[in-house]
Amino acid sequence: MKFVKGSPIKGGKETCWYLCICDDQSRKLISRLLSQNAKKFLSDPHRNFSSFIAAKASNELAIEVVLGKHNGYYVNKNGGMTNKLFAISETQDLDCFPGESRIKVSKWPNGNHFYAHVDNIDVVDERGNIKWNTAKLAEKAAKKFMSKLSRKSKDNE
Repeated sequence: MKFVKGSPIKGGKETCWYLCICDDQSRKLISRLLSQNAKKFLSDPHRNFSSFIAAKASNELAIEVVLGKHNGYYVNKNGGMTNKLFAISETQDLDCFPGESRIKVSKWPNGNHFYAHVDNIDVVDERGNIKWNTAKLAEKAAKKFMSKLSRKSKDNE
């Protein structure tokens, strides 16, 4: 996927990474990000009517992205969109936003086990395990899971 570091404001000093919506993979990533934002709006303990409006807008935008209505737009990791970037300083082809780990390890409050996720997909090892006793073991399982995913995607090409 094509990531571009730039500013949505002409003459803007602050830049961040944006994903160019230009293929199925980028559309899926942005759609998932927008859907997650909608869930965050709805789970806000201080939610009010504007939270519901923001969640609905985010979900509708996710659907439009999947349908290809915003090709050529740029989206940052917070869901901000623009059709033009200025002060472009860098571009990269990556699988996730630059500087962002694809692996997340989580633990329920007061829980005993650790859970691993790759791109928000729950990791399941070859024996069907979904939880580990240490964060290090969960991360190790996620890395192994990622290598299997990348092998599968290369086999499908």
